[in-house]
Amino acid sequence: LDAEGFDHFEMQRVIVQDQVSCLGALLADVIVTNVMFHDLSRGDSSGIIAISSFARALCSHQNKLPVQRKKLIVVVRDFESDQCDIADVVEAYSSELNAHLSSTCSGKRAADLFDLEFELLPSAFIDSSGFSHGTAHLSSVVNAAISERAAFASKLDASELRTRVSSFWGHSADGVPADSPSSGTLSEAQAAHACEHARASAIGFYHEKVREWKALAHSGTGRIIRNFGTECNARVDEVLAKYDEAGARECSGSETYKRKKEELLSAVILDLQTLYSIQVNNVRDIAFHVFKERLGRIRMNSQVEKALETATNEAQTFFVNRASGLRCQYAKQSAWRYDSELKELQNAMRENATER
Repeated sequence: LDAEGFDHFEMQRVIVQDQVSCLGALLADVIVTNVMFHDLSRGDSSGIIAISSFARALCSHQNKLPVQRKKLIVVVRDFESDQCDIADVVEAYSSELNAHLSSTCSGKRAADLFDLEFELLPSAFIDSSGFSHGTAHLSSVVNAAISERAAFASKLDASELRTRVSSFWGHSADGVPADSPSSGTLSEAQAAHACEHARASAIGFYHEKVREWKALAHSGTGRIIRNFGTECNARVDEVLAKYDEAGARECSGSETYKRKKEELLSAVILDLQTLYSIQVNNVRDIAFHVFKERLGRIRMNSQVEKALETATNEAQTFFVNRASGLRCQYAKQSAWRYDSELKELQNAMRENATER
């Protein structure tokens, strides 16, 4: 099964794809998934969603029909051994898969449903010899797995195939009403497709919305984005609404919906925090400029210390009020801080006043 097919979003295709791939996984003794090395870190095309579909099908049928533990071989194509250690790939992928199965299959782990194995193939163009050797080894691994009928095979006689297929398909359609498309509720696997598409769409919408902000922030002019804090709140509201509009709303009852929404919010807040930090630095510089102007107008007389204190307090108050107003209500106040910038301002004013 080519896991790359699972990274496209089209609801009707997702539903059919999910059902057919699950049927194949239920009937098969050995499952081989094909994933590209550069897609391993992408949740939508790493093959994990596909495997989760198989796992969900196995879990839903275990109490109805005899389903054995499957041999699952994950083939990673175009693997670059000089960039990544094989053990690290296996550990990272297995951990991510177990985390995904835990939320979609009632706490199940990969080992509960599959005998998992990895085969890593180099690029056929860059290392044709290595690729040929790898495919030959893959062939032997698959043949060996098939021959181990006692451990993995369903021991299905050919004459029983039609009956078994009809039975599996019937249970797929009728056995789990909550996952049926006609019920209006999507399975976790289908929700994963819909929510990932919606998250990606919302992220693209966000970056388009803040394009001008970023241009201004990185222009070096020191200008402050007007009403940044209030506008941040509005941008986040719009992005979350876009997430729902792009297809996630129909999955709102799923764990995937909540997880992807949290991922989206975290990504947006983290990006806005970078802009916030730039704005705080600009406010600090403006406050210091205001202080120096006030300092230049102070006359050297008996009231100089009082005038200096007044100028310092005014600059600090200006900074704190403006920096506080830059905060987004969705962000943790402990993360969007300005303590260090305030301390820098205080030190700069002290040094400048001493020189004066």
